[in-house]
Parts: sequence; C-alpha cells; structure tokens
Amino acid sequence: MERLRSALLMALLSAGLVACGRPGPNGGPAAAPPQPATGPLPAPEQPRSEPQRQLQQTLSTADDLFNRGENDLACEQVQRAQLLRRRLAAPPPAVSDDLLERFSRACPTL
Repeated sequence: MERLRSALLMALLSAGLVACGRPGPNGGPAAAPPQPATGPLPAPEQPRSEPQRQLQQTLSTADDLFNRGENDLACEQVQRAQLLRRRLAAPPPAVSDDLLERFSRACPTL
C-alpha cells in the first residue's frame, strides 16, 4: 500500500513539475508544442457516485488524521466510512476496501 501511495505521489509531483515548464524567451512559460492526433481519445473516467466520492474523501481524511496522530478523530472518520460503504449500490474499488479494513483494525472501538 505504501508503494502505491509513493508511486502516486511521484506521479503527481512529476506532473506538477512538467506543468510548470521552462520559461520562454520573454520570461513567461514556454508554449507547449502542438501534439499531433494519434487516434481516438481515451474514454472518459466513469463518474463516481456521490457515496463513492464521499467514501474516498472520508478515507483520505482518516489517513491524514492517522498520520498526524489524531487517532480518535481518525476513528470517527473510519466509522463514517463504514456507514458510507454500506450505502454503496456498487462495490467500491478494492483499494478503498483494503484501506477501510486496515483503518478498522487500527480502531479498537469499532
């Protein structure tokens, strides 16, 4: 799980650095060269349902609180995530289920 998180952070950091670009001749950012069309556009990402979005955000908040050592507040978020998980019509991504399970084990009162 830590490897996945590290890989995602590296990808986000790389994308951020690439987006900054080098300064152009007038001191502003250089214009990106036009990209030739190479085929059909990729399919748009499936929109998440509101409970799925809330579940993901709640797990993210719990992760942040655990990392800061605020375990009581994190466990409240885990409890909220468990309720949201029960409301989902479609199963959440496996990553969310794994994270919820790991966080649930970290909370002794759940």
